[in-house]
Amino acid sequence: MFYTVTETLVSPETHMSFTFISHPKKEAMIVWHVYNRNIVKNKKIIYKSGRVWFRENQIIKSLSLIKEQQFSMPFWKMLVTHTGCEKYIVNGACSYVHACTFAVCPYRYR
Repeated sequence: MFYTVTETLVSPETHMSFTFISHPKKEAMIVWHVYNRNIVKNKKIIYKSGRVWFRENQIIKSLSLIKEQQFSMPFWKMLVTHTGCEKYIVNGACSYVHACTFAVCPYRYR
């Protein structure tokens, strides 16, 4: 089943991503996975039975899923507030003082 990536959060502490995926006729999902820079907003992915595939440079690749669950706005807002890099962005710069797990910043703030 094809889904569209609506939004992705990344965690500088754990190198994990939390991706909100949606389908016009199915329930929206949140999938937890190892960060992949190719999972971006509006990306079309295939989600079926706890597996995710996507196209990268004309090759179909799979995503390493940790967990998936039905989308809930309160839970997503909690993830945004407490998990993603967004909490460290101050005046357009990253304020994360510990060693970031990303060699290249997903948001280009450093």
